[in-house]
Amino acid sequence: MQLIEKIEILEKGKRTLTQDDQALLIKFRLMGAEEENENKRTYPRPVLAKAVEDLKARLAKRKASFAMTTHKDDEKVDDVAAVLEDVEMKGNDVWATARVLPTQRGKNVQALIKHGAAVGVSAKATGRVEKGIVQPGLVLRGFDFVLDPGFGTYADKSSILESVEVPDEDDGAVTEEQLREFGLVEDGLTEENLKARFEFALRSGYRGDFASFKKTFEKE
Repeated sequence: MQLIEKIEILEKGKRTLTQDDQALLIKFRLMGAEEENENKRTYPRPVLAKAVEDLKARLAKRKASFAMTTHKDDEKVDDVAAVLEDVEMKGNDVWATARVLPTQRGKNVQALIKHGAAVGVSAKATGRVEKGIVQPGLVLRGFDFVLDPGFGTYADKSSILESVEVPDEDDGAVTEEQLREFGLVEDGLTEENLKARFEFALRSGYRGDFASFKKTFEKE
């Protein structure tokens, strides 16, 4: 693969994450531990933290969690509005990062958020509850957009990740620093360099493993 092709891929990936008319990256509080929600359920922090770590591990293995605009079991592809990118526990709060997609449902959510509406977000989870207390073994599967969220949590304009948007004066060109960050500068195919390229390839949609990726460079 020639360097110019790698630059084009990087620029495409950068725009997908940034000044993107196609997708909207948002971060929001999804739920909390040690507080009773509208469904009269309380999630002990150790139980919720374990569920968050399990979901985070599944996402790291590229097992996508899709957000719908319907909050029911019979999910359909046509209902997909976003894909969950990451979850993290901060204190007792669970924070989620999601990419609102340019699907029919996703565009509706994008429009609502960009025009100042607060769109409800509700966690998708399965588990056992005893006397209103969620028990160990909770499985957190992601979230959906809803009108009446159980934890009173919403995504709105403040949820948009400003830090990853390309400012008007930025022409979107890739800098040498960014090329080096992703291992795309032709300064020797070290193992570290290849791993950096592999990480970038995964972000750009590559589906193979590191061994297969490495072989493509051995052929060059």
